[in-house]
Amino acid sequence: MKKNHLVGDALILTVSDQIEELDYLLENLPNICFHIAAPVQFSDRIRSLETKHNVRLLTITNEQQLNFLVNICDILLDINHFQEVDSIVTKFVQAGKPVFALKLV
Repeated sequence: MKKNHLVGDALILTVSDQIEELDYLLENLPNICFHIAAPVQFSDRIRSLETKHNVRLLTITNEQQLNFLVNICDILLDINHFQEVDSIVTKFVQAGKPVFALKLV
């Protein structure tokens, strides 16, 4: 059976370390570079992911940095728990880029 080999950059913007199925995604999508960004300090749990080849952690301190990530990332994964950060979904929609989100029940 042929496996899909997705390649690209995905953004996760969060203020929490509760990111749905992150370990599964990192393991099963090795050719996706996951840019995990936050306007706050990362927890030890998220910091431990820095050793993975397909993870980049970025602390966002201004709008320029956020716009840069919107430009370089192919998709937004809105899979963090709690509120949306910095209207990121709107920014991706306006850029014509796909947004994948989770629905909590």
